[in-house]
Amino acid sequence: MQSYRFGGFILSPDAPGWSHALSAAYATGFHPLCQCQPPPARLRLYISRLNDAHMLKRMPFTGPGHAPNCDHYEPPPELSGYGQVNG
Repeated sequence: MQSYRFGGFILSPDAPGWSHALSAAYATGFHPLCQCQPPPARLRLYISRLNDAHMLKRMPFTGPGHAPNCDHYEPPPELSGYGQVNG
């Protein structure tokens, strides 16, 4: 399971308080760190908001810096356009 550093604590999306941590970070402009790589290679993420839902997204052009098994390594095929031309 993915995990992210929010200041002094680490959370995963299945943790209690996940949505509160995302909305609080969004309100302050805080950028959590993806824990897929060892320090100092950890990359910042940004939080987007759609209606009342918040989600983590990778910073532009940082996909290859994430671990290959990380959710933020590359966009899903249906969003990248690859899914439409693949097989």
